[in-house]
Amino acid sequence: MKTYPLAEAKAKLSGLIDEVSRRDERVTITKHGRPAAVLMSPNEVESIEATLEIMSDPEFYAEILRNSAALEGSSSVVRRSSTWNVRRRAADVDALEVLSAAVYRVLTALQIAHQLGASVR
Repeated sequence: MKTYPLAEAKAKLSGLIDEVSRRDERVTITKHGRPAAVLMSPNEVESIEATLEIMSDPEFYAEILRNSAALEGSSSVVRRSSTWNVRRRAADVDALEVLSAAVYRVLTALQIAHQLGASVR
């Protein structure tokens, strides 16, 4: 994640918005040397909100973790299964990778919020 002082971010705002939108990256903007704001794409925000929603449902999140553990333990079974099952497992793994990336984004956002002194509920 890149960091810019407020004055520099103001001067480069249009370019920073383009960069954030294209790459789904975040940019931290500092004021007096301390993190003051984070610029991120709408996709990032949606991903974080979706992850928070998933994580706020303990039963659903526990099911995801159980399925993840089942996938890890079933690699030899997957290799011996039909093509359909292999494709289905690959889709499940892809979904878990997307979820994992979203969880990482949420944790990063929480860390940033903590650095900014915001209360997280």
